[in-house]
Amino acid sequence: MNKDMQIKWYAGGITALTVLSFAGLFFFWNAKRNLETVNAEMNEAISGYTLRIDQLNTEIDSLMGAYASLSAENEDLLGSVENANQLLATRDAELSKIKRQSGKNLKAKQAELDQLMAFKNQLEETLARLETENRQLKDENIQLSRQLKDAQLENERLVNRMDDLETDNQYLQRNLDRMAPAGMQGVAFRVEVQRRNDKLTVKGKRARQVDVSFDLIGVPEEWHGQQTIYLSLVDNKGVPVKTENNRSQQFQLANGQTLSFDSQVAKDFNISTSQRLAFHISLDDKMPAGYYRANIYTRTGLVGSASFRLS
Repeated sequence: MNKDMQIKWYAGGITALTVLSFAGLFFFWNAKRNLETVNAEMNEAISGYTLRIDQLNTEIDSLMGAYASLSAENEDLLGSVENANQLLATRDAELSKIKRQSGKNLKAKQAELDQLMAFKNQLEETLARLETENRQLKDENIQLSRQLKDAQLENERLVNRMDDLETDNQYLQRNLDRMAPAGMQGVAFRVEVQRRNDKLTVKGKRARQVDVSFDLIGVPEEWHGQQTIYLSLVDNKGVPVKTENNRSQQFQLANGQTLSFDSQVAKDFNISTSQRLAFHISLDDKMPAGYYRANIYTRTGLVGSASFRLS
């Protein structure tokens, strides 16, 4: 081999080695760049999972606070949640376990995220059930409160009615010697106090007129015909209610007693066996709060009476 050929052979070898060296360098550089890209993408994914995990933890903390509040409310409403603190402690333990199992690689972060999502969904379902129960309990409590109020009002009405009946009974017992003869006793008394617009009221300061009605039933024939019947409206002390039509009345009864009273209304009725009689009084001024009595008289005595109260 001549000298020129040797030079060419050495030059070709050097060139080949150089090309192989550059090719190797390029391969390793490209592999490194690919690895860096994969690592960057993985780190970005991990950062995304970490951010979402932090958000989930914040949301779970908020849900846990809401659950504690609803549990306390449920307890006040006598609901079915028996031990909220124990349930919260259990949930806290589960959450701590999930956090302890968390790693720094992508798979571990994804597993942590999945567990937190499942935990959050479960907690939201529990909250929804608790909110529904609390809402139902509130509605039931409102209804029970209304029923209790109605029962209290009805009880108060019955107590007042019993007081009125007892007062009537005591009054009639005291006035037995002034009672009209048998067959002239009134029943089914009704007293209505009205305002100026003819609407009923129990407020004395709004009272402007009083209507009194009652029945005479089974009146003997000897008492049939034209008779004057008197309405006397008095307070609980026996003081007559003042109107411009007040008149003093006095009669001698068959038993020798003297019947004296002030009347606001005197009306003539054609009495038969049975009828309903009615009186109307226009008031000059408001009536103070208290008990009142409407007494019905004839010349023969007290036909009957009814008590009522104004507030």
